[in-house]
Amino acid sequence: MDLGIVIVSYNTCRLTLDCLASVYTALEKCGLDAHVWVIDNASRDDSVPLIRERIKVLSDITAMADFFFIDGHLDYDTDTLLGKAYAGRREAAEDALSRVIAAVDDLEPWTHEAIEGAIRPLAEELGVKPGDLFGLVRVAVTGKTATPPTHSS
Repeated sequence: MDLGIVIVSYNTCRLTLDCLASVYTALEKCGLDAHVWVIDNASRDDSVPLIRERIKVLSDITAMADFFFIDGHLDYDTDTLLGKAYAGRREAAEDALSRVIAAVDDLEPWTHEAIEGAIRPLAEELGVKPGDLFGLVRVAVTGKTATPPTHSS
């Protein structure tokens, strides 16, 4: 791979589709081998379904962000969800996730700062490191331990 490209989208379906077309045209002309990631920032327009249709023809979407395009429930084992911080503490993890959901459920505005500001204090209340709580949320939301940032993507 010669190049990695990340395109962040938020309610910009047409611009994102135009950007993808332009990127792939330029890559073809230059003869570069590249991976292209489209990260949607919780768009409320038709971005996700329309871009998802186009993704089927793009060849370089990686497993790192495939959770954006999975229908139904994510498939991961409990050990992956619990990680080291919550290993053997399933009830504590369930409580933490329930509290995270309650904290962000009606959050306005839905921004990086607001999401982090709602979740980070919960870590102290729960007696865990913020990274451990964010890791639990990451796996619950994406099914993966390594992804683009969860509260800013």
